[in-house]
Amino acid sequence: MKVLVIGRAYPEVSTGMNGIFEYEQASGLRKLKLNVSYIWSDVRSIKYQKKIKKTEKVENGIRLVGYNLPIGGISAKILHRIQMFLLKKAFKDAMIAAGTPDVVHIHFPLLTVDTEFIKYVKSLGCKVVVTEHWTRILEKRITDAQAKLLKDIAEEVDSVICVSEDLKNAVADYIAEKNCNKLVVIPNMVNECFSYHVKPNNDDKFVFLYSGRLRKPKRCDLLIKAFEKAFPNKNEKVELIIAGDGLEREALEKLKEEYHDSRIVFKGFVKREKMSELYRKADVYVSASALETFGVPFAEAWMCGRPVICADNSPILPYLEEMKNGISFKTDDVESLKTALLTMYEKCSSFDGKAISDKASEIFSQQAVITKVKDVLK
Repeated sequence: MKVLVIGRAYPEVSTGMNGIFEYEQASGLRKLKLNVSYIWSDVRSIKYQKKIKKTEKVENGIRLVGYNLPIGGISAKILHRIQMFLLKKAFKDAMIAAGTPDVVHIHFPLLTVDTEFIKYVKSLGCKVVVTEHWTRILEKRITDAQAKLLKDIAEEVDSVICVSEDLKNAVADYIAEKNCNKLVVIPNMVNECFSYHVKPNNDDKFVFLYSGRLRKPKRCDLLIKAFEKAFPNKNEKVELIIAGDGLEREALEKLKEEYHDSRIVFKGFVKREKMSELYRKADVYVSASALETFGVPFAEAWMCGRPVICADNSPILPYLEEMKNGISFKTDDVESLKTALLTMYEKCSSFDGKAISDKASEIFSQQAVITKVKDVLK
């Protein structure tokens, strides 16, 4: 089976790793012995990428074809036309090298394609599957034009994969009822660098860890306030590590300064390999986020054998209840989160880290997720 995967970009550290979920799925499909091509048309502004370039190469058995043109900021209509022109060009280039695909798998369709492109692909006899990850759909923050595009895409394609049940329900609100039978839930997969390790014996600190973007919906301010309420006596054996960056970082660091608390440590952006080390040194992963489409860091923590604390409206709650691998708190409630932190501090040792990791692997490992994706493609 020939599969052509469309993503937002080729993931590079210098451009923010945009496209990492898509590219890793393509890599996973290649490991299942499928003929895989990966294409993109990246027209983000010069703020994110500096070079005009075409990429065409084979990497780890995957044919890569993509265009980078840093023109973001120009008229939206003109930008879209150029993006679609370059994407179709990449598609044709990939077909010259690998032949017409049997299935085209499109990630983040509202950001990467339009219905004209999908109709063009279908005219070649290809089946079309899309995977939606976008938080804005869950937040109901897409434009009227994007809502119409989502409805039209669901009409045209053969299957719509959503990364959580909550996102599936949100997508269903936008599309025709007759197309809801096309919706499938397959979680995001976790990179194999996240694996079980026993916490080092020489580390006597109890570490709460948060990883993710620092923006208001993530509610890191609530997390810091709850941490200070739970451990007000400056117990040096307790630490809160915050890994990630974003618009809220300056405000969060000011909040830390108000508490004069050196136990709160900001790590900034952390590369994936180093992130896995942080999970292994942590006792508990915690997020106060009020809104998630899936919550990849929770799955990463579980793969490393760490229990978690999440809000009671989190899309990962069904996994938490099924796997007995953490506790929840009342969303946006500082007292409830404080209680959860204290409970984990006292009872963390009752969780079986190896069992948590083994169960997570059955659900979120590359092999588990890609096998489900392959079944949809077949």
